[in-house]
Amino acid sequence: MKIRNLASNTAWLAAAVIALPGALSAQPRPDPTAITTNGIREMGFKLFQTLHENDTTGDPIAISPLSIAEAMTMVTLGSEKETTDELASLYLPKGSTWPGKAGLLAAGVKNLRTQLLDFAAKSDGNFVYTSANSLIGNSNPQIDFKYRPQFVQQAKDLYGAQVSAYDFQSPGTLKTINDWVASKTNDRIKDLITELNEDDSAILINATFTKGKFAQHFSKMSEGEYTTAKGTKTPATFLTKTEHMGYVKNADAEIFSFKVEADKNNRKAVRDQIALDTIVPVSGDLKGLVKKLTGSNYAAWVASLQTKEIELTMPAGKVEPKGAVKLAKVLQDAPFNVQRPFSDENAQFNLLGSVRGEANLYISEVLTKTFHEMTPFGFEAAAATAIMVARATSALPGGSSVEQHTISGPSIQVVRHIPTGTPLFITTYDAPKEYTEAETVELIAEGNKNVRYLYSETKNGVIRVAYDNGKTVIALTDPKGKVKKVLKTL
Repeated sequence: MKIRNLASNTAWLAAAVIALPGALSAQPRPDPTAITTNGIREMGFKLFQTLHENDTTGDPIAISPLSIAEAMTMVTLGSEKETTDELASLYLPKGSTWPGKAGLLAAGVKNLRTQLLDFAAKSDGNFVYTSANSLIGNSNPQIDFKYRPQFVQQAKDLYGAQVSAYDFQSPGTLKTINDWVASKTNDRIKDLITELNEDDSAILINATFTKGKFAQHFSKMSEGEYTTAKGTKTPATFLTKTEHMGYVKNADAEIFSFKVEADKNNRKAVRDQIALDTIVPVSGDLKGLVKKLTGSNYAAWVASLQTKEIELTMPAGKVEPKGAVKLAKVLQDAPFNVQRPFSDENAQFNLLGSVRGEANLYISEVLTKTFHEMTPFGFEAAAATAIMVARATSALPGGSSVEQHTISGPSIQVVRHIPTGTPLFITTYDAPKEYTEAETVELIAEGNKNVRYLYSETKNGVIRVAYDNGKTVIALTDPKGKVKKVLKTL
């Protein structure tokens, strides 16, 4: 069987500078980073809207557009012809005619990864970012999947991918794969894949973990009542801080944006890299806001942010995944209409690898799972995306006045890479958490250890760092600071 050279998928670099007669020679050279990050933003919000619109569970919707993009653009490198065009259409503007679409997207993803890793390395631990990619092949004799050497080399160079092979029929393989995902996501994403089918031939996985420390932490906790998108009232712990933060209010949304802390020297080179945007529906209608939350609208909204000094109160929250979201049908239906890559007869993944008997390869499922939490000190998020490849079954600054705002209902949170405007994570923030007394004590202890003062107002008094008989303790005190009960000795 004749195999086309994989390098043709990255021919855009050369093609962009070839002098051709007529209008084609005047085409500007595409910027991979700008095109890819814009595509990730547009596709990410479109997917978030689609999942929210079709949801029947009422559970919070959480995705990582970046994790999904790493996995999808990686598998695109192993495609060809119409299959490449359909996969690339997820991220490129409609009607794009650039050559080497797969290589263009892969180069853009690599540049974004490099920027995030560079900021993490320079931030003195204030921002943590890891992204791991794995190419797993089914070594079972009935499948005998082999990745093409040229595809492997590109996946290593562009995505830092590692390659491994396991017998998918072996009882321990599923645990081995899921353990790898858990280890790369700080144990936040577990059981990404729940079953392996007899025709599964390869799995391409991205696992992403990020953690950001707010430049200005929330210094106060208090008890309150939160109203979910369903209208249910539930107790929650509310967090309060006063900060010069990004703020804008329009007809649809009120947006609060605060940044991850830079390095200890506050060098300009590592400032203004990561922000957490909280987007609140003005009408209180979360579904209505989601419909308006397109990639272009989001970009325009964050571009209009103005710095204001605001006292913000909002609930602590955690979104923990119950199971992986299946994207295969979602991507085949409108508005994406990507069908050929999922067709066992028509998919074209000859550049990816081969199985015994040269049966055709296709994407049988795309699984993604996301974790998101916000605490008084920062946020933590993790995600993993797995692309299941199977063989076809055949024979085989504003003013100085302080404004007070309280968010007591659902919102949307976006972790944004500021220089490119790329949404790294998009989450329905509608899962309020009520800290137990023990959890409250540990958070205050963590703050004290890191010289970040924190206290909590409760119906029984104030939990804070105090002094009792010459010892530093965390205690329940009355409003005047008198110790009523010692909760922990520091």
